[in-house]
Amino acid sequence: MRKRLLFLTICFALSLPLYAMDRIPHNPAVNRFVKYYLHKDRRWFVQALERYYMYKPIVEKELRRENCPVELALLPIIESGYDGDALSKSRAAGYWQFMRETARIYGLKINRYIDERRDIEKSSRAAARYLKRLYHIFGDWELALAAYNGGEGYILRLMKKTGARTFWQLLSTGKLRRETAEFVPKFYAVLKIVKGKQVRVRFSPIKLKKIYVPGNIRLSAISRYANISYRLLSQLNPHILTGKTPCRGAEIYVPYEKAPRILSSLDYVIAEEKARKLGIRFYKGYWKGYIVKRGDTLWNIAKRFNLSISLIKTVNLLKSNRLKPGEILLIPSESLKRRIVLAKPEERAIIYSVGPGDNLWRVSRVFGVRIGRLMKINRTSYTLKPGQKLKIVLEVKPFDKRT
Repeated sequence: MRKRLLFLTICFALSLPLYAMDRIPHNPAVNRFVKYYLHKDRRWFVQALERYYMYKPIVEKELRRENCPVELALLPIIESGYDGDALSKSRAAGYWQFMRETARIYGLKINRYIDERRDIEKSSRAAARYLKRLYHIFGDWELALAAYNGGEGYILRLMKKTGARTFWQLLSTGKLRRETAEFVPKFYAVLKIVKGKQVRVRFSPIKLKKIYVPGNIRLSAISRYANISYRLLSQLNPHILTGKTPCRGAEIYVPYEKAPRILSSLDYVIAEEKARKLGIRFYKGYWKGYIVKRGDTLWNIAKRFNLSISLIKTVNLLKSNRLKPGEILLIPSESLKRRIVLAKPEERAIIYSVGPGDNLWRVSRVFGVRIGRLMKINRTSYTLKPGQKLKIVLEVKPFDKRT
């Protein structure tokens, strides 16, 4: 019984944060920065605080995962103002201001398409692991914070040189660099303001949801289809560097209530990306997009969408039956599929049955072909009749926008 009780006590202790940082020291430097944030730099501080409340659930979750004090979620206010686009003179980037080398040590991906220092969840996970490591080195969160700013080697050398054992002893020596000397008092100043509720946030924080988006999808397209501000979408996803997801896809952050609409519109967004390459101008309501997954074949895709293999090959200008994972295929909508009578992949041609309201201009933009080419191949005038059969030879290169 005693052993079981001891075991449960240890488990409970391990589940608690390593240390709570809710005790604010009485220090002139702390009070000085409280006044600075509340008066001289109040506008910036309020904006940073608004972003903090938006990201707080995500950041605190990662801190708890590593048994770190949740008060450390305030740290990015000092580091970046909770602005994912923040970049220091020393090239430290993102919410937690990671240097490139440190970021990679803690598993953050950085390339020309994506920078996970600017991903709120992944960068917070890395920061929590880094801060926990610093705590284990120093056995003190205040020294860990100073080391986060100045580097553990710098703090250890200074402690050895001065004989100081706490941050406040180090501060009293006057040997600390100004930025590092101010870092811990700034943190406690922010904590004091937040605990005392000395600043009111006027807006309701946005609840965020993370969703996976396939490769090469433009944020601007998601913005249009989901009726969400492109500016907001960009602010929530500064880790997407080129304005579109990398070829292997990425996770993005969206307002919670918009997530279902975004997910349901992805088929059309995906279709838009492929349609651009084929010169197609009308795709919504006509085409959907499908991203090839590992193990997919033309046969099982054709069976899934009740299409012929020849139709899939023809409309996507495929020369062989081989598919690459991540490749986008255009899939005709049910109404468009009923109009396609025959597909000849070897000729890149389909036979299309004209429907009510169809004209050459509409057909040319649905299939990405030139009006003049349609008229020449079919020896027809501009006026079409319902039921008339059109031979449409798809073009390898997108047609000129001016046609």
